[in-house]
Amino acid sequence: MYGPFPGIEDIPSRFQFVSVASRRARHLQAGAPAHIKLTSRNFMCIARLEGMAGMLDFVHVQPDGKAEPVSEAAPTSGGIST
Repeated sequence: MYGPFPGIEDIPSRFQFVSVASRRARHLQAGAPAHIKLTSRNFMCIARLEGMAGMLDFVHVQPDGKAEPVSEAAPTSGGIST
């Protein structure tokens, strides 16, 4: 399972984390419901906290077009591919 992470230094690939979180922030901005309750309305903040809590599933697409699931948790709304 990808996450949860106790701290930012525990994330295996920060580039991949930022990529997934930014895509999730765009989903939130388009109207997708948040998986956590926060008083913040900042979409990137919500997406980052969801990622740190291990609530985001995503699929890594190889250059040859084959999809490889990264997370074993239940799929989120629509899923995210990187």
